[in-house]
Amino acid sequence: ADCTGDAVLARMAGADVMYGREAESEYGENLAPDTADNMVMGMTGTWNSTLTDNDCPFPDIDWGIEFDEEHCYHITFGDWEWEAGQFRDMALETEYIRDYSLMTIFGNWSFLKNRSKDREFYKKRRLNWISPLGGKRESYRVVGDKVLTQNDIINQVNYDDGTASLTWDIDIHYPDPDNLEKFKEPFRSCAIHRGIKKHYPVPYRCLYSKDIENLFLGGRI
Repeated sequence: ADCTGDAVLARMAGADVMYGREAESEYGENLAPDTADNMVMGMTGTWNSTLTDNDCPFPDIDWGIEFDEEHCYHITFGDWEWEAGQFRDMALETEYIRDYSLMTIFGNWSFLKNRSKDREFYKKRRLNWISPLGGKRESYRVVGDKVLTQNDIINQVNYDDGTASLTWDIDIHYPDPDNLEKFKEPFRSCAIHRGIKKHYPVPYRCLYSKDIENLFLGGRI
């Protein structure tokens, strides 16, 4: 079973994989772009801060990512939407994406603490926790005997080989347009949700490689 998350074993074995977004014409999905591309959902860097009783200085740092009053984010924590790497290779550039996410967290916080017009608000706040691991959403997808599509789920097409059920919405993340306009490389996302009406059983044929005999798939691949 390939449980690497990046389809490492499947790709080494020569299995057919997909990456990014197929064009709408490929599977007739109206949430797909007109033209295929390599954009994926990104990697989240979660963090939070805490209010203390004392002043908490923070280094005034500059790693070449420009933060000012127009470019900063006046927030005290980062959740799923602090997301990077949408236009990069999620398997080969994992470390870069994680590091870039950390640089943006530290850079934004440094501006808030040292140069922001509202720095008094952040004076007694300190960074409490930053995840050292990125929360990866999407990478290479191994092609099974069945490719599950948006239309299968929305139209509740039930296949005889249904297994475990999906219950979450179709949840697609995109680079936040405002963030994408202000920075050379995005690190914030927005999302759309498309309800799936009720739980949906995943066909067994999605859970193994169509090319490699006896290669089963676990995780988001």
